Amino acid sequence: KNRFLLLINPLDAESRSIREGSRVRVKSPKFQFELDARLTDEMMPGVISIPHGWGHESEETLQKIAVENGGGNLNALGDDKAFDPVSGNADLHIRNIQVTPLR
Repeated sequence: KNRFLLLINPLDAESRSIREGSRVRVKSPKFQFELDARLTDEMMPGVISIPHGWGHESEETLQKIAVENGGGNLNALGDDKAFDPVSGNADLHIRNIQVTPLR
């Protein structure tokens, strides 16, 4: 079962011509990858989620089953220099993402 999916609100999907199960590209200024879309009204408009994005596409990992099931590295989409000014923790909320359907 493929769990590396883009979860997107149906209204956002419609405005981008994305259909259930269609292949999309997720792109930030630093990185991009492709995955399948799942339309769900559980996502607020303007927000996407990509569960199970741990970067298993790298053959350097020792996790054989994970490599066979793929998955993009979500952290590579973000800014590695961004941090929360109060706590000093890494800012894991990735912004400035483009989602486009693949034809």
